[in-house]
Amino acid sequence: MVRSVHEVVLDAGASDIVIEAELGGLAGDEDKAFGADVHAHPASVHPAGLTDPGQVLEFVYRTGAQLLAVAVGNAHGRYTGEPRLHWDVLEDIASRTELPLVLHGASGIPAADLVKATSMRVGKVNFNTELRTGILATLEAETTPHRADGENLQGLLGRWGSSAGAFAGATLDMLSR
Repeated sequence: MVRSVHEVVLDAGASDIVIEAELGGLAGDEDKAFGADVHAHPASVHPAGLTDPGQVLEFVYRTGAQLLAVAVGNAHGRYTGEPRLHWDVLEDIASRTELPLVLHGASGIPAADLVKATSMRVGKVNFNTELRTGILATLEAETTPHRADGENLQGLLGRWGSSAGAFAGATLDMLSR
């Protein structure tokens, strides 16, 4: 994996492309954001999948990545309870690198925890499950009326965009309190 990330960094060269690499085993399935609870996983992720702070310096040096996604109790997809971030691990990682850190699987993590994470070098969070769930719910509710309206795809896509925009706005408001 280090070689693959390093090759991408070299290919990007001096362009304005920012390369993000993930270190650690993030639980869950980011492609199954909508559906039955069978895709959900326990909120307390097993420590074996956490990012090893001792690997951070070498990984960052060898890959050349500009953003580092970490596994500290966050997970892709749905949680079956409230997520529990491992603050000691996040703090240790943050003390070992100047790179901005990234939390994948931020959907479902309480706003107070996300705000706290920003004090530990987290500069980017990914919300996928809530975004997809909202978009898919909109598509589910609006497809039949738009089909009856003569396959008004443009109108349907406008609603999709509104759903995504509403989620993004609400999330930014929540995090800026």
